[in-house]
Amino acid sequence: MDAGTPLSSSIPRSGPAALHATDAGPGVAGLPRIPGRQSWRRAASHPIVRAAWRPLLALGFILGGLAAGLLESGAAYDRVIWYAGLAITGSAVVWRTLRGAVRGQFASDVVATLAIVAAALLGHPVVGLVIVLMQTGGEALERYAEGRASDAVRALEAAAPRVAHRLRGTATHDVRADDVAIGDLLLVRPGELIPCDAVVVDGTSHVDASMLTGESLPISAARDARLMSGSANLDGPLTVRALATAQESQYARQEIAAVVQAAIGQLKPTFRMPILLKYVEGLSYEEIAEVMGCSKGTVASRLNRGHTELAKRLAHLRSTVVGE
Repeated sequence: MDAGTPLSSSIPRSGPAALHATDAGPGVAGLPRIPGRQSWRRAASHPIVRAAWRPLLALGFILGGLAAGLLESGAAYDRVIWYAGLAITGSAVVWRTLRGAVRGQFASDVVATLAIVAAALLGHPVVGLVIVLMQTGGEALERYAEGRASDAVRALEAAAPRVAHRLRGTATHDVRADDVAIGDLLLVRPGELIPCDAVVVDGTSHVDASMLTGESLPISAARDARLMSGSANLDGPLTVRALATAQESQYARQEIAAVVQAAIGQLKPTFRMPILLKYVEGLSYEEIAEVMGCSKGTVASRLNRGHTELAKRLAHLRSTVVGE
């Protein structure tokens, strides 16, 4: 690379880094702020916003009916408002549940749907609205949690080391971190991240690895000290030798673990529990069935469904973070 060539022209920014470059500032968790006239349309189409309007609308109908009953005592305006609200908000829950039942998907929304229909038939619209509020409110909180998980993965990806200074004799060449090969000599200046797992060849400094280990105190780095990718060099320049490629280094493994953890956290409890018991606790099918109080066939079915849902969540997180 020529000395006068700016690094930004040789290493294009993409994915989360490009996304953050266009952000006007931090937004609500999971809801990026996008400048321009179309920002409100983008915000309105966000999953968190789409999920939040239902419980808010149900709450509005409940409070509106109460206010009408207080202002017009003896009139039936309160029940009219409650029935209208139940028809508007409850029909969406019932219709979604029916569509899921046709596809063979049965979850807690089936119970909520039966309770909503029963409340309407028995003449208790407020009860039906409260059920709608609980059901849709829980779904909105779940979307919020998904947004937080996606934000955490996105932040981890955005902070990944992207540039390395490869030494060739006395010359220094700026390359992508992904292009570093095992055995390459790299220069890490103060304030920069270690691009891959490496060992110090020359120089002394202090390194901050808190993002990886949680340890708040910097560690001393001298000759033969092993450093993890993603650690921040604080004091002096270091010459290091790459021990692994960027894709196989600690930071990349931590990114993968964060993505998988976020995807598992987004699963429904019906699928999340058997997956955790199987792959985290290492229990057998018989042990899982005993813990969950169901048959081995049910465990196998939920694991299969869980694998499918987990694959979808992983694909969604990856497309959200990488921007594919």
